Amino acid sequence: MPDANDLIAADVDLQGRACRKLGSPLYADLMAAAAAEAARGGIVAQILLPLAYEPAGSAITLRLFGAVHRLALTGAAPDLAAAYPSCGGDPTAMTANELWSAFENACRANESAITARLGQAPQTNEVGRGVALRGALDLAVGAARLPVRLVEIGASAGLNLLVDRFALRWPGGSRGPASSPVTLDDAWTGSIPDDVGLSIVERGGCDIHPLDATAPDDALTLQSFVWPDQRTRLDRLRGAIEIACTTTSSVKNQSADEFLAEIAPTSGIHTVVQHSVMWQYLPDDVRAAATGELERLTRTATPDAPVAHISLEPPRTADDADVDFRAARRHGGFIVSAGCAPYFDDHVVGYCPPHGPPAHWL
Repeated sequence: MPDANDLIAADVDLQGRACRKLGSPLYADLMAAAAAEAARGGIVAQILLPLAYEPAGSAITLRLFGAVHRLALTGAAPDLAAAYPSCGGDPTAMTANELWSAFENACRANESAITARLGQAPQTNEVGRGVALRGALDLAVGAARLPVRLVEIGASAGLNLLVDRFALRWPGGSRGPASSPVTLDDAWTGSIPDDVGLSIVERGGCDIHPLDATAPDDALTLQSFVWPDQRTRLDRLRGAIEIACTTTSSVKNQSADEFLAEIAPTSGIHTVVQHSVMWQYLPDDVRAAATGELERLTRTATPDAPVAHISLEPPRTADDADVDFRAARRHGGFIVSAGCAPYFDDHVVGYCPPHGPPAHWL
Protein backbone atom coordinates (compact mmCIF):
# COMPACT_ATOMS: atom_id res chain seq x y z
CA MET A 1 0.00 0.00 0.00
CA PRO A 2 1.42 3.44 -0.90
CA ASP A 3 2.61 5.64 1.96
CA ALA A 4 -0.19 7.94 3.17
CA ASN A 5 2.05 11.00 3.41
CA ASP A 6 3.24 10.48 -0.16
CA LEU A 7 -0.35 10.20 -1.41
CA ILE A 8 -1.36 13.37 0.41
CA ALA A 9 1.68 15.26 -0.86
CA ALA A 10 0.97 14.15 -4.43
CA ASP A 11 -2.67 15.26 -4.19
CA VAL A 12 -1.71 18.67 -2.79
CA ASP A 13 0.98 19.13 -5.44
CA LEU A 14 -1.39 18.18 -8.28
CA GLN A 15 -4.07 20.56 -7.01
CA GLY A 16 -1.52 23.35 -6.70
CA ARG A 17 -0.50 22.90 -10.32
CA ALA A 18 -4.15 23.07 -11.35
CA CYS A 19 -4.65 26.25 -9.32
CA ARG A 20 -1.70 27.89 -11.04
CA LYS A 21 -3.08 26.95 -14.46
CA LEU A 22 -6.54 28.26 -13.50
CA GLY A 23 -5.35 31.62 -12.23
CA SER A 24 -4.71 31.30 -8.49
CA PRO A 25 -1.00 31.92 -7.86
CA LEU A 26 -1.71 32.39 -4.14
CA TYR A 27 -3.09 28.88 -3.74
CA ALA A 28 -0.47 27.49 -6.11
CA ASP A 29 2.35 28.83 -3.93
CA LEU A 30 0.69 27.77 -0.69
CA MET A 31 0.02 24.28 -2.02
CA ALA A 32 3.61 23.88 -3.20
CA ALA A 33 4.76 24.59 0.36
CA ALA A 34 2.00 22.39 1.79
CA ALA A 35 2.98 19.47 -0.45
CA ALA A 36 6.58 19.63 0.71
CA GLU A 37 5.41 19.83 4.32
CA ALA A 38 2.99 16.93 3.87
CA ALA A 39 5.75 14.71 2.53
CA ARG A 40 7.55 15.24 5.84
CA GLY A 41 4.46 14.25 7.82
CA GLY A 42 3.65 17.73 9.12
CA ILE A 43 0.32 19.30 10.05
CA VAL A 44 -1.20 19.07 6.54
CA ALA A 45 -0.52 15.32 6.43
CA GLN A 46 -1.82 14.92 9.98
CA ILE A 47 -5.11 16.66 9.18
CA LEU A 48 -5.63 14.86 5.86
CA LEU A 49 -4.49 11.42 7.05
CA PRO A 50 -8.09 10.07 7.40
CA LEU A 51 -8.69 10.99 3.75
CA ALA A 52 -5.38 9.78 2.33
CA TYR A 53 -6.88 6.74 0.61
CA GLU A 54 -10.03 8.42 -0.67
CA PRO A 55 -10.73 7.83 -4.41
CA ALA A 56 -9.25 10.17 -6.99
CA GLY A 57 -11.51 13.16 -7.47
CA SER A 58 -12.40 13.49 -3.79
CA ALA A 59 -10.71 16.92 -3.75
CA ILE A 60 -9.16 16.39 -0.32
CA THR A 61 -6.79 19.33 -0.78
CA LEU A 62 -9.60 21.72 -1.64
CA ARG A 63 -11.55 20.47 1.39
CA LEU A 64 -8.65 21.46 3.63
CA PHE A 65 -8.01 24.79 1.95
CA GLY A 66 -11.71 25.61 1.95
CA ALA A 67 -11.92 24.94 5.69
CA VAL A 68 -8.93 27.20 6.31
CA HIS A 69 -10.35 29.92 4.04
CA ARG A 70 -13.54 29.74 6.09
CA LEU A 71 -11.50 30.52 9.21
CA ALA A 72 -9.97 33.54 7.50
CA LEU A 73 -13.37 34.80 6.34
CA THR A 74 -14.79 34.58 9.86
CA GLY A 75 -11.83 36.29 11.54
CA ALA A 76 -10.55 33.13 13.21
CA ALA A 77 -7.25 33.26 11.28
CA PRO A 78 -6.38 36.99 11.20
CA ASP A 79 -2.74 36.60 10.17
CA LEU A 80 -3.77 34.56 7.14
CA ALA A 81 -6.68 36.91 6.38
CA ALA A 82 -4.11 39.70 6.08
CA ALA A 83 -2.79 37.92 2.97
CA TYR A 84 -6.12 36.85 1.46
CA PRO A 85 -7.70 39.36 -0.96
CA SER A 86 -11.10 37.81 -0.22
CA CYS A 87 -10.70 39.15 3.33
CA GLY A 88 -9.27 42.51 2.25
CA GLY A 89 -5.69 41.30 2.58
CA ASP A 90 -2.64 41.63 0.35
CA PRO A 91 -0.46 38.57 -0.36
CA THR A 92 2.38 40.76 -1.65
CA ALA A 93 2.78 42.25 1.83
CA MET A 94 4.24 38.94 3.02
CA THR A 95 7.20 36.85 2.00
CA ALA A 96 6.53 33.30 0.85
CA ASN A 97 7.82 31.99 4.18
CA GLU A 98 5.59 34.38 6.14
CA LEU A 99 2.57 33.34 4.09
CA TRP A 100 3.22 29.66 4.67
CA SER A 101 3.77 30.26 8.39
CA ALA A 102 0.42 32.05 8.61
CA PHE A 103 -1.30 29.11 6.91
CA GLU A 104 0.51 26.49 8.98
CA ASN A 105 -0.23 28.33 12.23
CA ALA A 106 -3.91 28.59 11.30
CA CYS A 107 -3.97 24.82 10.77
CA ARG A 108 -2.29 24.09 14.09
CA ALA A 109 -4.45 26.52 16.07
CA ASN A 110 -7.71 25.29 14.56
CA GLU A 111 -7.06 21.62 13.82
CA SER A 112 -10.30 20.34 15.35
CA ALA A 113 -12.43 22.95 13.56
CA ILE A 114 -10.76 22.13 10.24
CA THR A 115 -11.16 18.38 10.74
CA ALA A 116 -14.86 18.88 11.41
CA ARG A 117 -15.25 20.56 8.00
CA LEU A 118 -13.47 17.91 5.90
CA GLY A 119 -16.69 16.04 5.18
CA GLN A 120 -17.92 18.98 3.12
CA ALA A 121 -17.17 18.43 -0.56
CA PRO A 122 -16.19 21.60 -2.43
CA GLN A 123 -19.11 23.58 -3.80
CA THR A 124 -18.85 27.05 -5.32
CA ASN A 125 -22.01 27.01 -7.46
CA GLU A 126 -19.91 28.74 -10.11
CA VAL A 127 -21.90 31.81 -11.19
CA GLY A 128 -19.55 32.55 -14.10
CA ARG A 129 -20.96 29.49 -15.87
CA GLY A 130 -24.08 31.58 -16.34
CA VAL A 131 -22.54 33.04 -19.49
CA ALA A 132 -22.83 29.61 -21.12
CA LEU A 133 -26.20 28.70 -19.63
CA ARG A 134 -27.85 32.04 -20.50
CA GLY A 135 -26.80 31.89 -24.13
CA ALA A 136 -27.84 28.24 -24.48
CA LEU A 137 -31.13 29.13 -22.81
CA ASP A 138 -31.80 31.90 -25.33
CA LEU A 139 -30.97 29.58 -28.21
CA ALA A 140 -33.28 26.84 -26.93
CA VAL A 141 -36.17 29.07 -25.87
CA GLY A 142 -36.14 30.91 -29.19
CA ALA A 143 -37.65 27.85 -30.84
CA ALA A 144 -41.00 28.28 -29.05
CA ARG A 145 -40.98 31.59 -27.13
CA LEU A 146 -43.20 30.42 -24.29
CA PRO A 147 -42.90 31.11 -20.55
CA VAL A 148 -40.07 29.03 -19.09
CA ARG A 149 -39.94 26.52 -16.27
CA LEU A 150 -36.20 26.27 -15.57
CA VAL A 151 -34.99 23.18 -13.72
CA GLU A 152 -31.43 22.19 -12.88
CA ILE A 153 -29.86 18.89 -11.88
CA GLY A 154 -26.77 19.05 -9.68
CA ALA A 155 -27.84 22.59 -8.81
CA SER A 156 -25.79 23.04 -5.60
CA ALA A 157 -27.44 26.16 -4.09
CA GLY A 158 -29.44 26.91 -7.23
CA LEU A 159 -27.66 30.16 -8.07
CA ASN A 160 -27.55 29.47 -11.81
CA LEU A 161 -31.34 29.14 -11.76
CA LEU A 162 -31.15 32.94 -11.44
CA VAL A 163 -29.27 33.36 -14.71
CA ASP A 164 -31.84 35.76 -16.20
CA ARG A 165 -31.16 38.10 -13.28
CA PHE A 166 -27.45 38.43 -14.16
CA ALA A 167 -26.07 41.30 -16.26
CA LEU A 168 -23.96 40.05 -19.17
CA ARG A 169 -21.76 42.52 -21.04
CA TRP A 170 -19.48 42.18 -24.03
CA PRO A 171 -17.99 44.65 -26.53
CA GLY A 172 -20.94 46.13 -28.38
CA GLY A 173 -23.72 44.45 -26.41
CA SER A 174 -25.34 43.45 -23.15
CA ARG A 175 -28.14 41.28 -21.79
CA GLY A 176 -29.96 41.13 -18.48
CA PRO A 177 -30.79 43.88 -15.97
CA ALA A 178 -28.11 46.58 -15.88
CA SER A 179 -28.70 47.08 -12.15
CA SER A 180 -27.96 43.43 -11.29
CA PRO A 181 -25.51 42.78 -8.44
CA VAL A 182 -23.96 40.14 -10.72
CA THR A 183 -22.07 41.50 -13.72
CA LEU A 184 -20.39 39.09 -16.12
CA ASP A 185 -18.00 41.15 -18.23
CA ASP A 186 -16.57 39.97 -21.56
CA ALA A 187 -19.34 37.38 -21.47
CA TRP A 188 -19.67 36.39 -25.11
CA THR A 189 -17.77 36.14 -28.37
CA GLY A 190 -18.69 34.65 -31.74
CA SER A 191 -22.25 34.47 -33.12
CA ILE A 192 -24.20 36.13 -30.30
CA PRO A 193 -27.54 34.40 -29.50
CA ASP A 194 -30.65 36.47 -30.19
CA ASP A 195 -32.46 38.14 -27.32
CA VAL A 196 -35.75 36.21 -27.12
CA GLY A 197 -37.39 38.14 -24.29
CA LEU A 198 -36.75 35.36 -21.79
CA SER A 199 -39.51 34.97 -19.18
CA ILE A 200 -38.85 32.46 -16.38
CA VAL A 201 -41.99 31.74 -14.38
CA GLU A 202 -40.78 28.78 -12.30
CA ARG A 203 -37.37 27.70 -10.98
CA GLY A 204 -36.32 24.54 -9.20
CA GLY A 205 -33.54 22.02 -8.99
CA CYS A 206 -31.98 19.11 -7.17
CA ASP A 207 -28.68 18.15 -5.61
CA ILE A 208 -27.59 15.26 -3.41
CA HIS A 209 -25.96 17.81 -1.08
CA PRO A 210 -27.98 21.00 -1.60
CA LEU A 211 -27.02 24.27 0.03
CA ASP A 212 -29.30 27.18 0.89
CA ALA A 213 -27.66 30.37 -0.32
CA THR A 214 -30.01 32.42 1.85
CA ALA A 215 -28.74 30.70 5.03
CA PRO A 216 -25.62 32.47 6.39
CA ASP A 217 -23.74 29.25 7.17
CA ASP A 218 -24.30 27.78 3.70
CA ALA A 219 -23.47 31.12 2.07
CA LEU A 220 -20.18 31.10 3.99
CA THR A 221 -19.50 27.54 2.81
CA LEU A 222 -19.91 28.60 -0.81
CA GLN A 223 -17.56 31.57 -0.34
CA SER A 224 -14.95 29.47 1.43
CA PHE A 225 -14.45 27.26 -1.62
CA VAL A 226 -13.76 30.19 -3.95
CA TRP A 227 -10.01 30.68 -4.21
CA PRO A 228 -9.16 33.77 -2.13
CA ASP A 229 -7.17 35.65 -4.78
CA GLN A 230 -9.97 35.34 -7.36
CA ARG A 231 -11.99 38.36 -6.26
CA THR A 232 -14.06 38.52 -9.44
CA ARG A 233 -15.42 35.02 -8.84
CA LEU A 234 -16.15 35.88 -5.22
CA ASP A 235 -17.90 39.13 -6.13
CA ARG A 236 -20.12 37.24 -8.59
CA LEU A 237 -20.99 34.69 -5.93
CA ARG A 238 -21.83 37.32 -3.35
CA GLY A 239 -24.00 39.15 -5.87
CA ALA A 240 -25.87 35.95 -6.74
CA ILE A 241 -26.47 35.25 -3.05
CA GLU A 242 -27.99 38.73 -2.81
CA ILE A 243 -30.35 37.92 -5.71
CA ALA A 244 -31.25 34.56 -4.16
CA CYS A 245 -32.51 36.32 -1.06
CA THR A 246 -35.20 38.08 -3.13
CA THR A 247 -36.10 35.33 -5.65
CA THR A 248 -38.32 32.29 -5.21
CA SER A 249 -36.63 29.01 -6.12
CA SER A 250 -36.01 25.68 -4.46
CA VAL A 251 -33.39 22.93 -4.58
CA LYS A 252 -34.52 19.48 -3.46
CA ASN A 253 -32.29 16.93 -1.76
CA GLN A 254 -32.68 14.40 -4.56
CA SER A 255 -30.72 12.52 -7.20
CA ALA A 256 -30.87 13.68 -10.81
CA ASP A 257 -32.80 10.66 -12.07
CA GLU A 258 -35.41 10.80 -9.30
CA PHE A 259 -35.90 14.53 -9.80
CA LEU A 260 -36.31 14.23 -13.57
CA ALA A 261 -38.77 11.36 -13.15
CA GLU A 262 -41.17 13.80 -11.48
CA ILE A 263 -41.15 16.23 -14.42
CA ALA A 264 -43.53 16.11 -17.37
CA PRO A 265 -44.06 18.46 -20.33
CA THR A 266 -46.71 21.07 -19.50
CA SER A 267 -49.06 22.78 -21.94
CA GLY A 268 -48.17 26.42 -22.51
CA ILE A 269 -44.84 26.11 -20.67
CA HIS A 270 -41.35 25.59 -22.06
CA THR A 271 -39.56 23.19 -19.70
CA VAL A 272 -35.78 23.65 -19.75
CA VAL A 273 -33.42 21.19 -18.03
CA GLN A 274 -29.93 22.55 -17.42
CA HIS A 275 -26.73 21.29 -15.82
CA SER A 276 -23.09 22.33 -15.65
CA VAL A 277 -19.92 20.42 -14.80
CA MET A 278 -21.71 17.63 -12.94
CA TRP A 279 -22.46 14.87 -15.43
CA GLN A 280 -19.15 13.03 -14.99
CA TYR A 281 -19.62 12.87 -11.22
CA LEU A 282 -22.86 10.89 -11.42
CA PRO A 283 -22.68 7.18 -10.56
CA ASP A 284 -23.09 5.05 -13.68
CA ASP A 285 -26.55 3.83 -12.72
CA VAL A 286 -27.81 7.34 -11.94
CA ARG A 287 -26.34 8.69 -15.18
CA ALA A 288 -28.05 5.95 -17.19
CA ALA A 289 -31.37 6.53 -15.44
CA ALA A 290 -31.12 10.31 -15.87
CA THR A 291 -30.36 9.82 -19.57
CA GLY A 292 -33.48 7.68 -19.84
CA GLU A 293 -35.59 10.37 -18.17
CA LEU A 294 -34.23 13.04 -20.52
CA GLU A 295 -35.09 10.80 -23.47
CA ARG A 296 -38.60 10.35 -22.08
CA LEU A 297 -39.07 14.11 -21.81
CA THR A 298 -37.83 14.55 -25.36
CA ARG A 299 -40.18 11.88 -26.73
CA THR A 300 -43.23 13.36 -25.00
CA ALA A 301 -42.56 17.02 -25.85
CA THR A 302 -44.97 18.81 -28.20
CA PRO A 303 -45.01 22.26 -29.85
CA ASP A 304 -47.37 23.40 -27.07
CA ALA A 305 -45.25 21.77 -24.35
CA PRO A 306 -41.63 21.82 -25.55
CA VAL A 307 -38.67 20.52 -23.56
CA ALA A 308 -35.13 21.87 -23.88
CA HIS A 309 -31.89 20.40 -22.57
CA ILE A 310 -28.89 22.71 -22.15
CA SER A 311 -25.50 22.03 -20.58
CA LEU A 312 -21.91 23.08 -20.00
CA GLU A 313 -19.75 19.99 -19.59
CA PRO A 314 -16.26 18.75 -20.47
CA PRO A 315 -15.98 16.65 -23.63
CA ARG A 316 -17.10 13.12 -22.82
CA THR A 317 -15.31 11.07 -25.48
CA ALA A 318 -12.63 11.70 -28.03
CA ASP A 319 -14.96 10.71 -30.87
CA ASP A 320 -17.81 13.19 -30.21
CA ALA A 321 -18.88 13.79 -33.79
CA ASP A 322 -19.79 17.47 -33.55
CA VAL A 323 -16.97 18.68 -31.27
CA ASP A 324 -14.12 20.65 -32.82
CA PHE A 325 -11.51 19.84 -30.19
CA ARG A 326 -9.04 22.46 -31.38
CA ALA A 327 -11.72 25.13 -31.15
CA ALA A 328 -12.81 23.78 -27.78
CA ARG A 329 -9.27 24.06 -26.39
CA ARG A 330 -8.90 27.53 -27.88
CA HIS A 331 -12.06 28.74 -26.14
CA GLY A 332 -11.68 27.15 -22.72
CA GLY A 333 -12.11 23.43 -23.29
CA PHE A 334 -15.70 22.84 -22.15
CA ILE A 335 -18.68 22.16 -24.39
CA VAL A 336 -21.93 24.15 -24.45
CA SER A 337 -24.81 22.08 -25.83
CA ALA A 338 -28.47 22.82 -26.48
CA GLY A 339 -31.46 20.92 -27.82
CA CYS A 340 -35.17 21.65 -27.92
CA ALA A 341 -37.76 18.94 -28.56
CA PRO A 342 -39.68 18.73 -30.81
CA TYR A 343 -37.70 21.35 -32.79
CA PHE A 344 -34.03 20.31 -32.83
CA ASP A 345 -31.73 17.70 -31.27
CA ASP A 346 -28.95 18.30 -28.76
CA HIS A 347 -25.83 19.64 -30.47
CA VAL A 348 -22.76 21.73 -29.70
CA VAL A 349 -23.56 25.45 -29.77
CA GLY A 350 -20.42 26.89 -28.18
CA TYR A 351 -17.38 26.53 -25.95
CA CYS A 352 -16.53 28.00 -22.56
CA PRO A 353 -13.91 27.78 -19.78
CA PRO A 354 -14.96 25.82 -16.67
CA HIS A 355 -15.31 28.94 -14.48
CA GLY A 356 -17.07 31.03 -17.09
CA PRO A 357 -16.39 34.07 -19.27
CA PRO A 358 -16.19 34.17 -22.13
CA ALA A 359 -18.55 31.76 -23.84
CA HIS A 360 -17.84 31.51 -27.56
CA TRP A 361 -20.88 30.87 -29.78
CA LEU A 362 -20.81 29.01 -33.07
